Amino acid sequence: MRRWMGRLVLLVVGLLLGLVLAEVGARVVAPTPAAELLGEPTRDATPGLYTTHETLGHVPTPGYDRSWPTPEGSIRVRIGPDGYRLPAADPALPRWIAVGDSYTMAVQAPEDRTFAALLAERRGVSFVNGGVDGYSTWQAAMRYEKLDDLVQAEGVVYVLFEGNDLTDNQVFLGRMRFSADAEGRLTLPPANPHFTGQALVPWRSATLMEHLRARSLLLAAIHVVRHRPEVVQHGTLDRYRRETMAMTYVGRGDRQRLLADLRPALLYLKRAAAERGDRLLVALAPAPWMLDPALSEATLVALGQQPGQADLPAFRADLKAAVEREGLATCDLGPSLAASAQAGEHPFLRYDGHWSKRGHEVVAEALNACLGG
Repeated sequence: MRRWMGRLVLLVVGLLLGLVLAEVGARVVAPTPAAELLGEPTRDATPGLYTTHETLGHVPTPGYDRSWPTPEGSIRVRIGPDGYRLPAADPALPRWIAVGDSYTMAVQAPEDRTFAALLAERRGVSFVNGGVDGYSTWQAAMRYEKLDDLVQAEGVVYVLFEGNDLTDNQVFLGRMRFSADAEGRLTLPPANPHFTGQALVPWRSATLMEHLRARSLLLAAIHVVRHRPEVVQHGTLDRYRRETMAMTYVGRGDRQRLLADLRPALLYLKRAAAERGDRLLVALAPAPWMLDPALSEATLVALGQQPGQADLPAFRADLKAAVEREGLATCDLGPSLAASAQAGEHPFLRYDGHWSKRGHEVVAEALNACLGG
């Protein structure tokens, strides 16, 4: 019996040691190309956070208060009665609004460590976090208007995610049956009140595997490999291919069309800010793989593009020029994030793609510099 118990102990110790070594290896080896996309880490994150809305598609659920596992711990997300992520605006301070997609909402970071909260500390103002996962430029602009009616802000920062905001603009107009002219004037269809107020993803608790996968790079890497066939089967890979076509040499025509479609949305946002007397800054936020030439090529190939077709510097330059052509102040977050990554600070979560806590600090510093005194 002692002999068998000894063997069992050795077996268990060996297995545990093997898992530890595998986890260490997963943290040392280079990340899997397109891991943050193929693993879809935020697809089911924070269920119950959003409800449907007749014009914006979906909005945060007032009163939401839940925690969800992330690579940097369990993060609590609270939505106030006015429908934006807490903390609430401080009436004693000048108020600003941050709008954009998941990079702005930032469910991967505590509410007091998002770039909006950190920027508020640096500038002595109160920042309303108006980010919503999956938002396009159109939705961000309309969201800003609604929030500004509530808080009477002095300025707005729009975080334009370079990964898919351009294609999201087209998808949003088509899905909501809106139309827009070249000057950014929207025509809305009749409202559908029956569409409003439904849970986008019903609430459920995180599974044990989701808790483990959030903290283990080994499990995250395995999930990417196992999840890829599902991504292909459900057509998600085709969507990623369409989103990244504009970032290739052969997709220059697509790029120009997307930039042409971006212009009306920017003009809508510009006009809204001007009419309200608010300062406007457009922050350009690249995906992590867009800042690494070797990884960008591998990522595009993993998403179905042809080898040797990556044209990321030209894509980013054309996008910045398109925004500045409309007379809008811009803040390119790329150089600061790239410098942080090269210094080994890991501003992005490895199998997620969103900003880490350090990434939010880097972004807050860059935005503060762009806003000036």
